[in-house]
Amino acid sequence: MEANSKAPAPFVLPVIFWIIGIILAKIIQINILFLLILASGLLILGVFCKKIRLILLIILFLVLGMLRFSIVKKESSPLALILQENEHLQQEICFTVTNVFSVEEMRYAVELDSLAGFPLQDNIILSCSEKILPGKSYCLLAEIYPLVRDPILDIYPNRYSAIGYQLGKAKSIDAKDVRDYLGRLRYKLLSSLEIKLGDQADWAKALLFGESGLKQEYINQLTEAGIIHLVVVSGMHIWLIYMIIVSFFRIFFRRELAEFLFLPSILLYASLNNWAPSVTRSIIMISIVILARWLQSPVSGAQTMALSIFIITLLSPMQLFNIGLQLSYISILVIFYGLPHFRLFAQNKILNNSVYKMLENIKEGILLSTLISIAITPFTLYYFGTASLNGIIGNIIGIPLMSIMLPLSMLVLISPQGWYITKLFVLCYKALNSLWISWIQFCHTLPFSLSANYLSLYQALALAIVILWCFLLIRSKYKTALKTLIPASLLVMGFMLIPNINKQDASIYVFNCGMGDCTLIRFQDGKTMLIDTGGGKNFGTPEAFVNEVDYQQESWLSKNLLPWLGKKGINRIDYLILTHLHNDHCGGLITLLNHKKIGHIFVSDESVEQDFWNYAQKQKYFGSAKIHTINDTCSFFIDKARLKFLHPDKNYLPHNENNASLVCRLDTKKESILFTGDIESEAEFYLVDNYAKELKANYLKIPHHGSRSSSSTEFLEAVSPQEVWITAPRKNIYRFPHPDTMQRIQKQQAKILLTGNGTIRKIGIPAKE
Repeated sequence: MEANSKAPAPFVLPVIFWIIGIILAKIIQINILFLLILASGLLILGVFCKKIRLILLIILFLVLGMLRFSIVKKESSPLALILQENEHLQQEICFTVTNVFSVEEMRYAVELDSLAGFPLQDNIILSCSEKILPGKSYCLLAEIYPLVRDPILDIYPNRYSAIGYQLGKAKSIDAKDVRDYLGRLRYKLLSSLEIKLGDQADWAKALLFGESGLKQEYINQLTEAGIIHLVVVSGMHIWLIYMIIVSFFRIFFRRELAEFLFLPSILLYASLNNWAPSVTRSIIMISIVILARWLQSPVSGAQTMALSIFIITLLSPMQLFNIGLQLSYISILVIFYGLPHFRLFAQNKILNNSVYKMLENIKEGILLSTLISIAITPFTLYYFGTASLNGIIGNIIGIPLMSIMLPLSMLVLISPQGWYITKLFVLCYKALNSLWISWIQFCHTLPFSLSANYLSLYQALALAIVILWCFLLIRSKYKTALKTLIPASLLVMGFMLIPNINKQDASIYVFNCGMGDCTLIRFQDGKTMLIDTGGGKNFGTPEAFVNEVDYQQESWLSKNLLPWLGKKGINRIDYLILTHLHNDHCGGLITLLNHKKIGHIFVSDESVEQDFWNYAQKQKYFGSAKIHTINDTCSFFIDKARLKFLHPDKNYLPHNENNASLVCRLDTKKESILFTGDIESEAEFYLVDNYAKELKANYLKIPHHGSRSSSSTEFLEAVSPQEVWITAPRKNIYRFPHPDTMQRIQKQQAKILLTGNGTIRKIGIPAKE
């Protein structure tokens, strides 16, 4: 099924302005009433002014796009509004389970039906103490906390407004609507695959239902191999499903009826996939082409894409910012308009010889894979910090394999358990699955990929313009390329210069990194200082030391901070302070050393004696960074600011690692900030006795995440801060910050900020002299 590339596409330009309107509304706040009046005015003008009707129509779509997104921005989660007035709730909730996030942790996505007996529809995450089933409805007593979205670090919008924790036993209730039955059907189908395929079911579940239960090892390999799109539902496989279903129905019916029967079948399939945006895109495009054929009206690929994205964003304008949808449309755009017009063999040879035809198809497949990999590079580097051309090779066998494994997975799913034919399907599936795993393991070792190389938005836009201009050459549009060379060059230069023109204000970021510490300081001259690196993925207790295995695990820094640094254009950390080597403070150290240039590292003489530090030195992780071992009080000057290390001095003998934490004070002309690591009352008393005058500061990073053994009254009185920062999640097993600590801080009448409420950003400090 192909769209007619020569057919007219009158809807494309209005939809482009509709999309621009949505983007503008996301950036700037505009009054809805004003947009309604403006849209009405444009509509009236269009009726009477025929000469400029087309221009008015385009502007109208721009305004309507802004209006549609503004309406969504105005809508608020009802539960979020309730939680604004309450730190948390303990109420009975009735809900339907829509998805499983983690079977081991028993964490689910649920859709609320009621709260405390009152009707309330909202989506939350529920952490349970007993197993509950997707598609079923339950009532239970839960403790509900707002799910805070970090305005600094979070890249993707969160569709869940709160997180709940089960308190009482779950009571099953009868299904009420179609949603419940669909959820149960999805769960039964997934369970059927698990029973038949065992531990190899994850691949079939990912292919058929977009399940994200693959091992992280395989996800990393697929990403580096450049073929993750073949497994994670991208929408491309819907065309294969179309061919399978329509071919089956055509055995019994004529083509029009077969396609008519296909439509409700694929809508059911989309609902079982939870209406994934890329799946929805494919279904809409196929439906448009089918309807156009029925009406005998030619439709172009551009018209089909424009109509589909208009329908999707009309229903949910936030989907425009879904990375899966963006990559899906870029891929389709390349498929429709990216291939150059050249053949390896003459047309008559291709038509009359199957070998030539096969070679021509292989050429087109490799070329198409290459062009798609290039086209999506700005997006993958911006969102994921990755780019891979390994997929050019990976797709050669990957596409045929997936083309067989997808229908085979469907046959395994629909065939009855215990039948010999089912056993044959399972045997074939497992054999192909083994071949598939071997193939991705080979492809991910190929050298044509980048990882952890994030682009800023302006860099990504500049790269996108360069690639778009190169596509003009590939398509032999030489005249257009020549005409656009100068404006394209100016745009690229402008995007590359913008970060230098709009320099960031001096700021401090105390990051929301869970039960860990990580603070970034950007000075007025552009230099950067990082204090600690956050924790590892599985660091056990905060007091655990970093070991050789820890750094190999995915850390908070690799998942959150590296993307943010890339988007901010921060490629170098000029000064790195490691307060001590507990995992919650240095779990991301090796990741940082592997991906960012480090100028100076400050570390205590206690830390450099530890096994991990010696291991890191032997492995040459520190590279050319200059190591400063702090064994007594000393000062450094950075961009007219003074950094002074107060603790531990040469006379202090710590009894534990927490009390050996580096304590430093940053002074500018206007402000002073005291950073305290994890010191406890023992070290605090020593500081009060020996450096009382040096402790007074405007801002205080509270020691040891607000534990009971820290933040003594004497220490807080000596510092006398105007504002304190506590690095702890809102809900944690250590119950930090401790109520006793909070009482002592509140007596100082200081403003209290908690990283669990989102990354703390203070603009203007360090202040410029």
